[in-house]
Amino acid sequence: MSEENNAFNGESNPAVSYGCSSCGGALEYSPEKGALCCPYCGNTEEVARGESAERDFLSHASSSEGWAEEAFAYSCPNCGSAQVIEKDDLTHVCPFCGTQAVLNSGVLTGIKPDSLIPFSLPRTKAEEAFKAWTKSRFFLPNALKKRADADKYHGVFMPVWTFDDKTFSDYEGLLGKHYTVTVGSGKNRRTEVRTRYFSIKGSVSEFFDDVCINASDKIEKKHLNKIMPYDTNNGVKYDKKFLAGFSAIRYNKDIKTAWAEAKDNIAGRLRALILSKYNYDVVSRLNIQTRHTNITFKYILLPVWVSNFKYNSKIYNFFINGISGKVSGKRPYSAPKILAAIGGGLAAAGLLFFLISKLAG
Repeated sequence: MSEENNAFNGESNPAVSYGCSSCGGALEYSPEKGALCCPYCGNTEEVARGESAERDFLSHASSSEGWAEEAFAYSCPNCGSAQVIEKDDLTHVCPFCGTQAVLNSGVLTGIKPDSLIPFSLPRTKAEEAFKAWTKSRFFLPNALKKRADADKYHGVFMPVWTFDDKTFSDYEGLLGKHYTVTVGSGKNRRTEVRTRYFSIKGSVSEFFDDVCINASDKIEKKHLNKIMPYDTNNGVKYDKKFLAGFSAIRYNKDIKTAWAEAKDNIAGRLRALILSKYNYDVVSRLNIQTRHTNITFKYILLPVWVSNFKYNSKIYNFFINGISGKVSGKRPYSAPKILAAIGGGLAAAGLLFFLISKLAG
């Protein structure tokens, strides 16, 4: 399969072009067909799906493969998003703010992805999912609902770190269980709530699989959580062919910072696991000492359709899971609709008060 340079054609095509063996046109990855597809003659070419492997966390620095041979770093001059662009690209349209820019290459440092989950939701289905989402939001401005079909959808791979971790934890603590007693007599007779405390102590062994940590600030954690889950255990080995016709966001949370966040996540889950063993009402203290062993990680790219639009001079981004079609995003609210709802609520309350008054009279 031959590779060709990307020439700007008025649209964003941030991945390297692959020449069609039939007509010479630029192949793009088709979520519908799960293969590279020529939009001109319909020819398809399969992409090998290798298995991704976990990397040892402690030795990642010496074994990590660089990404600089095939791509470079790009920072949008308008919104600052850190993106990964193929070296052959001449122009680029930012999926988050729509800014079009002539590209100047910058050094791409850091770790190359281990795996990715290819898009399987076509752009048309993403549009349908977004339109359905807008219809279910009453306070969304009508202007957005009317433009839902016309908005541009960019296929973007979002970066995450995942960690596997075998833990051994010793714990001790003091929990309390409420009980009631009746005290006093006569007019002073009353019920009081008291707490009986008891000590706990033990150890637990637990394996945590694919603890997922958001690696980019271009999608807030709450929005990523809302479009989850992704089956990160069944990703394929990274191959830039899957990016043909799409773009990728570069991580700006390094692996050490991500591991610290993963440990906090694991600590919270261990705390909940330990407390689930006991019948209690209050926690006076709980001390947990945890050893982390056999720590492995993967740097994974997740498929997300990104839609951006401007409303009242402010840009809003929406995110659509490139597999399931789940939608999330920060949305504007229509002030007239909110005022109308408040007015309707007050009118309904006034009518109810009037009817109750009439019945009481």
